[in-house]
Amino acid sequence: MPLGQNIVKWTSCVMLGACTGCASCLTVVPPDIAITGEKTAIERQIVGEYRELEKDAWVISTVKTPVYGVRASSAGETGDGELMAALRLREYHDGKIRKYKDEGVLGETSTGLASYREAARYERDPEEKKKLLAVIEEENRARRIIFTRSAAQTGIEPVEEDILRAGRSFAMEQARTARRGDWLQNRNGAWSRKK
Repeated sequence: MPLGQNIVKWTSCVMLGACTGCASCLTVVPPDIAITGEKTAIERQIVGEYRELEKDAWVISTVKTPVYGVRASSAGETGDGELMAALRLREYHDGKIRKYKDEGVLGETSTGLASYREAARYERDPEEKKKLLAVIEEENRARRIIFTRSAAQTGIEPVEEDILRAGRSFAMEQARTARRGDWLQNRNGAWSRKK
């Protein structure tokens, strides 16, 4: 007998004052459970097979994305704390980097690093310039770690050329996704704003 019917029967016995404590009044029947070899939606999501859990539902999770040839989740799988810290630092500075690019004081080099673009406002205010340069330095340190880990994905200890190749690849991606007016450096070292 389905659970809902038991509740109704028990309630009617109590309401009529006819409950004698019989077994049918207190019986609880668990719902049918079907065991299959398939993964649940949450199991598929955890291992990276994303499917919508529920229509119009907000999904609270992390997303596995490639980071210059390195899956973000692989850093956690291998216990690479330095890489995870670099990724978190880049995420932390993302808004500041965008603000500086919009101001025209930060550009993307052809090697994949961020560079200060001289501006009168920052030249007049040494404290603000110091903050800007500190953000650029931290961003570039994080990028170098990521480039090194990306180059190491082959399983062979990367040489400097492998790391530079990863940086150039990142620079090309930055150029493709740059906004209009962002400063970009070409392979010859010349700077221009994206049109």
